[in-house]
Amino acid sequence: MLFTGYTAYKLRFDDVPADYSEVYVYADETELDQIKKRLLFFKISEKNKLNYNFFVLKKDSFMKLYKTIPIGQIFIDLWNLNRWYSKDFILAFDKEIEKMGVL
Repeated sequence: MLFTGYTAYKLRFDDVPADYSEVYVYADETELDQIKKRLLFFKISEKNKLNYNFFVLKKDSFMKLYKTIPIGQIFIDLWNLNRWYSKDFILAFDKEIEKMGVL
């Protein structure tokens, strides 16, 4: 399982430019079974059944080659998230890239 989005940014840069409420991960079929088993322990009220904040995305064949998610993938995933705080993460990401001297 590989974290992406806000959590991947947090883990990579040890920074959280804004509070966030969703967690995104990439997983393959085997990992998905483990995730489902772990989630059985959480009690979800009827009120919160449609208020999801944990998302599992399918790993592609290339992603299986990495132990950690590539920095470019984190940026792409952040760019595609539509919460108001995504902008804060993108702006902070740009600053981190400048520090690295990549641009």
